[in-house]
Amino acid sequence: MRYVTLGRKLGRGTRLAADRLREQARAAAQQKAPVYLEQGRVAAAKGRHASQSFWKRLAHAGRMLWHEVTGVFFALFALFFAQGVWHARAAWHQGAEHQHFLLYLAMTALFAYFSISSFVRSRRGPHKR
Repeated sequence: MRYVTLGRKLGRGTRLAADRLREQARAAAQQKAPVYLEQGRVAAAKGRHASQSFWKRLAHAGRMLWHEVTGVFFALFALFFAQGVWHARAAWHQGAEHQHFLLYLAMTALFAYFSISSFVRSRRGPHKR
């Protein structure tokens, strides 16, 4: 037997054996495919749930921070108007200062309400709006 024909025969046999192994592996994969597909679906559902849980908590923390920051700004405005009330308190019985006193008092009460309600909203849970 010549070496060239022997090499060809061995190469062809190797290719046939490799093709048969590929077919057997493909058949085994197709039989196991539904199991792997179901495992993939379960893993994807768990990943979506974890992602939604993370974003929901992050949104809640962001909402709390937003309400607290706006509450601080409203409190600063309330303090500014309370300072006006303090300066106008002595002359609130006279003409023009009486109107300024009442205006400062109303604005102090309004911004104090906004500040307190903003802090109360920041303490609420994610399901209470």
